[in-house]
Amino acid sequence: MNTQIYAGGRLLYDSQLPANSGYSLHEAKISERLNKAGSLSMTIPRDNCLYNGITPLRTLVEVFRDGAVRWRGRALVPGMDLYGRKKFACEGELCFLQDSVQRPRIITGTPAEVFADLIAGHNTKVEDWKRFAVDDVTVTTSTGLISLVVAPGQRTYALVADLIKEYGGFVLFDGPHIARRIGWYAQLPKTCSQPVRAGYNLVDLSSTGDVTSFATRIVPYGTEQEDGSRLTLDLDGADYIENAEAVAQYGVVEVPAIYPEATTQEELLAAAQADLVWRCVIPVTYNLTAADMAGQGLTVDRFAMGQRVRATSALHELLGTYDLLALEEDILDPLHGKVTLTRDAAYADTGIPTISGAVSDQQAQLNSSRITLPGGWMGYLTGSTGSMQTTGIGMVNERGECYQIVTWAGVRSQAGDHFLYIPVDKREVVTNARIVGYEGAPLELGDVNIVGTLMVNGVVIGEPAA
Repeated sequence: MNTQIYAGGRLLYDSQLPANSGYSLHEAKISERLNKAGSLSMTIPRDNCLYNGITPLRTLVEVFRDGAVRWRGRALVPGMDLYGRKKFACEGELCFLQDSVQRPRIITGTPAEVFADLIAGHNTKVEDWKRFAVDDVTVTTSTGLISLVVAPGQRTYALVADLIKEYGGFVLFDGPHIARRIGWYAQLPKTCSQPVRAGYNLVDLSSTGDVTSFATRIVPYGTEQEDGSRLTLDLDGADYIENAEAVAQYGVVEVPAIYPEATTQEELLAAAQADLVWRCVIPVTYNLTAADMAGQGLTVDRFAMGQRVRATSALHELLGTYDLLALEEDILDPLHGKVTLTRDAAYADTGIPTISGAVSDQQAQLNSSRITLPGGWMGYLTGSTGSMQTTGIGMVNERGECYQIVTWAGVRSQAGDHFLYIPVDKREVVTNARIVGYEGAPLELGDVNIVGTLMVNGVVIGEPAA
């Protein structure tokens, strides 16, 4: 593994050069977090060739690992310590969006169109090395459209942050250093092939819960009316929706929510139902310290932002696929770093780690061969785990290749929609699988040897095979 750092296109550090080469550092640490700019802290000794070669805000700093971009940003104003070493804090490339001011207007369109409009406006105001091409945009809304009011003096960074706050998702960067791309994803697009596992690379662990956005009842408000009021919900006199199971467990926690794009009762109800699915489950964040085994000659991915990671520890009841929320890396000592994983409400079910996938109704569940999930596709399949034949539901990538098998748990109703819940403690790695009903082929209930009872709205529609 070779790590290099360039400043303004000139070599600042090379991990393969000796300490007295003029290209050494005394500290180099990366700290990253989803939807934040991230930082690189460096301590530059006096004998470094670029000791006086870095200009605050002007100098582009790039970290390369084996020729690929690992981190990219710009240097800020340096400090100095007792030994005359310069200590630089560098901010990540998301902060490049701070350097452009969008002109007042109203941008209306799909999330992809609005996002592309902002980036195009940014690109016309800044230097080449601060410009981005728009990558994939997978964020959607209940109506398909959004309207963004750009007030005078607003920077691109603030407007992008507003989009994330309002519609969720993650802003990620990709591509070579001379053609960077920026994308806005509803869910993290990649799954890391390297797991976090006790007895393998897990060094330390702690977890916390967060009820900041928790609610068991939502009072929704829609578009603004001519009299200045907002559209409200009317369900037989009730102006709210609630999750009965969550209310029974946690009590009434009522919060307001505004959905400005909702212009009808149906759109307002749909937006509130989708929101309540996430609100009524307490998210748990796991803070893990793990060794990156990719540095030990193993053929696994390195941990990186934009990934989802499979984590396992029976002692800590840690089992499932989690978003990589934050990452800390010591460039000079890459075996020591901190990986923060989070399991948000999409993968939680009242204390039991789960994966969930939305389906429109019972018949769609039975006839559809796959369900779109944040972690990939779900497919009905049969397969062998090496010790037994198993039939059920498995994780399938977009090419139709199965990489995990999960036994059937059932379907229950939540917030007006049907959701598929699969206990992850039943997972087993599949070594040989045959996919049943994939690629659009209709699947009848009789084609599946159900493991566990299948229920919809409390009605049993399938039992385990005898």
